[in-house]
Amino acid sequence: MREIKFRAWEKWDDESAEMVYFDIYSPKAIEELATNAVIMQCTGLKDKSGRDIYEGDIVRHISIRSKEKYCVCWKEDSASFYIKPLKGQGGYALFRSSEGYFPYEVIGNIYENPELLTTHSQDESKKGDKYANRVLLQKTQGRYYPQYE
Repeated sequence: MREIKFRAWEKWDDESAEMVYFDIYSPKAIEELATNAVIMQCTGLKDKSGRDIYEGDIVRHISIRSKEKYCVCWKEDSASFYIKPLKGQGGYALFRSSEGYFPYEVIGNIYENPELLTTHSQDESKKGDKYANRVLLQKTQGRYYPQYE
């Protein structure tokens, strides 16, 4: 039987925050979530290191020398998970490679590592506006998606 896992980003009134992991069979954990917690589902895939991949994770392709980063999102119209580039348009469906793992590595997530959402290097930020290519998050149907300025 497939394990159905979730995580939640909880932000408390005192401005502290934490990521909480639980599965569908943990009703006590679900009941104890803050009312403003953002719940993200596990995709059921693992990255090259065997780490579970969740909605909101930021990933990088392992076999391409590109530094392009992607956000794992839910695509409502096809009822599937996909990766959306943080820079540019488009997106790709999630899949498992013939080696048995997803050919990307999780490098963080949009809540615990917001610095990964910027699409420019430190050197570029010194040259001009440091917010020129910053990625924003827009809440749509209870989920957060990268939006671009």
